[in-house]
Amino acid sequence: MKRHRGSGLGACLLLGGALLWPGPVAARVFSRGAARAVALEARALGAAGVQEYVLEINGAPARVAVMSTARGPAGALAGLRAAEPPLAAWAGPGAAFGLRLDADRVTRYLAVRLRQRGCVVLRLEQTPAEFERSLRPPPSRELPVLLPPGATLTLWLARPEARLTTGLFDAPGSPAAVRAFYHRQLSQDGWTRLPPLVDPAHAPFDAYAREERLLLLSTQAVAGRGGTRAVVLMKTISP
Repeated sequence: MKRHRGSGLGACLLLGGALLWPGPVAARVFSRGAARAVALEARALGAAGVQEYVLEINGAPARVAVMSTARGPAGALAGLRAAEPPLAAWAGPGAAFGLRLDADRVTRYLAVRLRQRGCVVLRLEQTPAEFERSLRPPPSRELPVLLPPGATLTLWLARPEARLTTGLFDAPGSPAAVRAFYHRQLSQDGWTRLPPLVDPAHAPFDAYAREERLLLLSTQAVAGRGGTRAVVLMKTISP
């Protein structure tokens, strides 16, 4: 049986959860002009609806629209390019990426193929200043979770309306050492490790709970240069 531990499956699940986790219905997050562009793009994709929320990327806000379409990733980006040029696009077998640069905003598109049919399209819009700020991870002392000694934060995402935060970081040592670090620290802080739903050797992530909070941790070895890449997701469950 294929082992998921260290395969990157858990990291993909947690990062995907940070972007697609359902949240409460929020007020419109786009300006009037941007809202018209989103509506035009949704029609071009044949999307039945649009989910909107504000995502904080390394502390900088980004306005996000999530749309589903029956098209594949490359077809979705082609439709967006036709609806509102100019749009630079790059497509692979399972995903496609698009970028539009305007004087007052930077818009990025990520289209990811769905297992059943079609794809989901994420539209992230920022001002140039917000975009520049989002490229710099915040100091680790500002994070709500402790990082292992020597770890380097790569990306920190926050969904305030969904009460969810996710961090991606690199750390020295093996995946087992990173998981052991978190097990010690979280146990000392009153967290309880939840039993895995599958064989622990094949579980894509470790899960912990404390009161109304849930924490998920995924680790994988970094090929070639050693060390561990890890994703940690923290979610407040109760309202």
